[in-house]
Amino acid sequence: MNNTLHFGLRSREEHTTLRWGDIQMKATTDGQQYLEHTERITKTRNGANLDTRAFQAKMFADTGNPRCPIQTYKQFLRRRPEDMVADDCPFYLGFSRQIKDDGVWFSRQALGKNTLSSFVNKMCEDGGIQGRKTNHSVRKTTITALVHEDIPDTRIMPLSGHKNVQSCSSWADIMT
Repeated sequence: MNNTLHFGLRSREEHTTLRWGDIQMKATTDGQQYLEHTERITKTRNGANLDTRAFQAKMFADTGNPRCPIQTYKQFLRRRPEDMVADDCPFYLGFSRQIKDDGVWFSRQALGKNTLSSFVNKMCEDGGIQGRKTNHSVRKTTITALVHEDIPDTRIMPLSGHKNVQSCSSWADIMT
C-alpha cells in the first residue's frame, strides 16, 4: 500500500511489473533515509515522448511509527532470497511454504497478479474499512487528501501522473 500511497502506483499492472531496482534506498545530506521510485513505462508514460514526471517520488522514514516505510523495506530486504535483490528481480515475491533458519520468508517466484491485486482489499477488510477497495482506491484517497488540503493541481499532477490540469481538476470536482 505504501507504493501506491507514496509513489502513485495505480494499477495491478504497475505493481506486477515493479522491479527491485525501481525503488532505491537513499539518504539526504543530513542523513535522513528515504526510498525513491524511478518510474518506468506506464499506461500514460509509454516512452513515445519525453514527457516524464517533474520529480522522482520519495517516501521518507517515519521513525516514530512502528510501520515506518524504511524499516519495512529493510525487513523486506532481509527476508528476500539473497539472489532476488538484483535490479531486474520482481519487487513482490511469493511467500515461501517453509520458513527456514535463514529467516527468508519469500520464494524466488514473483507474486501472482491476482494475489497482488487482492492485497489492498484484504488489508482494508482486516482494518475494518468497509466496501471493496483496490490500488486505485488508495491512489484516489491520496489525491483526495491533497485536494482537501488545497494543494494546487499543478503540484498534485507530478505525483498522480495526470498529464494535464483538466484531468486532475476533474478529480478535484468529483471529490468536493
